[in-house]
Amino acid sequence: MNKVKNLGFIKYLFVFFAFFFLITNLLYSQAISPLYPQFINENKKATIEYLKRIKGLLDFKAQLVVLSGVYKNGFEQEIFWEERDRNQKIKKFEQILQKNLNARDVLYGLYELYLEKGDNLTAEKYLRQAKEVDPTLK
Repeated sequence: MNKVKNLGFIKYLFVFFAFFFLITNLLYSQAISPLYPQFINENKKATIEYLKRIKGLLDFKAQLVVLSGVYKNGFEQEIFWEERDRNQKIKKFEQILQKNLNARDVLYGLYELYLEKGDNLTAEKYLRQAKEVDPTLK
């Protein structure tokens, strides 16, 4: 008799969890990213933001090729603008550093730029050099 009660309880528990799972799945499947409607309506700014967010993913290149065909003029330049700008700043700072090896602000600027780029080893190298010039630097 006790086993029958437990079996009935287990059935109700299973039905409850199955129902909960289905309702949760239904709700989450209906949630649409706010970027999606803009993306579908060919909003160029939203598309650029989307591509910047997925830059590190494997599907990035395929998406870039498809969307470059839609937008054409200068589209790829806008996506990689920040990266090109950062690389130009790094070149300028390194040229300044060749003239003055003890330029603390330039060393710290290179630290920040390489950190932003994701090159932590080079960033730490420049931070160490900046701290050698000015030990009070944090």
